Amino acid sequence: GIKDTQEQQAVADYLYCSSNLPGIGEHALSRILSSTTIAHTPMIHRIPNLKVPTVAFLYGDSDWMDIEGGIDVQRKCEEKKRQNSSSSTITPTPSVEVYQIKDAGHLLMLENSEEFNNGVILACGGGNEMSLSSPSLPRKIDPSMWKSNPNQWERRRKKEDNEEDKKTLSSST
Repeated sequence: GIKDTQEQQAVADYLYCSSNLPGIGEHALSRILSSTTIAHTPMIHRIPNLKVPTVAFLYGDSDWMDIEGGIDVQRKCEEKKRQNSSSSTITPTPSVEVYQIKDAGHLLMLENSEEFNNGVILACGGGNEMSLSSPSLPRKIDPSMWKSNPNQWERRRKKEDNEEDKKTLSSST
């Protein structure tokens, strides 16, 4: 933890204000975004090309962010690794882990700090020091057991692109 008392107070003040004062940015985002909103350059296309060994996603079990985004990235990286294994050219692809924190929404570190901290430790490779029977471990998501459509993001993005094209065509005529 933080040892310096001034730093402790600064963090406490920040967290208090962030939690209790009206959040203009968060309010605006919740009005214009949904859990199915797609970024202009989705992470599903960028993360498989990162030159890092591991990427981890942590989601709350009642998070407004859709956990399937992380699961889709995990599947995409696994698919790329399979393709690399049958190719003479090997491109490094990160391993992807997806964790779900119980009793938490989007503010994981505030809503279930113990399980969030354990999730960060696991994501950083420190799981050997932890008791796997601990009740405060996050649930590790196995993409093969998750009931979702692995190509939903691709289709949703194409649909949004088509709608944008239609708007552009109708406004130019």
